[in-house]
Amino acid sequence: MHDGLTLIFIIEKAQRVYEQNVQTLEHGMDSQNDAFEETLHREPGTCQWIFKEEDYREWHTSEKNSMLWVSANGGMLEFANR
Repeated sequence: MHDGLTLIFIIEKAQRVYEQNVQTLEHGMDSQNDAFEETLHREPGTCQWIFKEEDYREWHTSEKNSMLWVSANGGMLEFANR
């Protein structure tokens, strides 16, 4: 059995962990919102390169249920293809 002081300590620790998790999630949402805002101001033709990629075309026309994972910092793939 926990005494009153131990229970208060457990509750306070849980509150601190909760607040840290909320801050982490809020930071993630801020980053997501920033990334979304950047997509609204992209250059014409941005991301069109992927439609020319063989891997994409094979995935797109495949009858399989699969996922094509494309990941990079913004502008990195276009820069690499120049």
